[in-house]
Amino acid sequence: MEKYICGIISNCKCKPLAIYCNPDHTHVLIGLHSTISVSELVTKIKSNSSRFYHQNLETNHFFAWQDGYGVFSYSHSQIDKVYHYIRALPYNKAPFGKFIFFSYICSLKV
Repeated sequence: MEKYICGIISNCKCKPLAIYCNPDHTHVLIGLHSTISVSELVTKIKSNSSRFYHQNLETNHFFAWQDGYGVFSYSHSQIDKVYHYIRALPYNKAPFGKFIFFSYICSLKV
């Protein structure tokens, strides 16, 4: 799913810098292109990844994105810290627990 989401981001002229898909939430650091809004990009990511999941992944698990999302904007000086934070997530226990589902997008205008 991570590679597919990165493809969606790239197709929107944005740059995926880091991604981690946890079973119940997603963290993405994105270089946001000036021709697309955050809400439009999130809509494309959610709709296309959901369609991909249901059409291509054989599973009996229910999958649906939540209605909302969180967005944080970072300066160029913070990219490295956010990148390493997201890349380290598979090795750390998420503080939110397995029952909370959210999409989390870190955006940086480039």
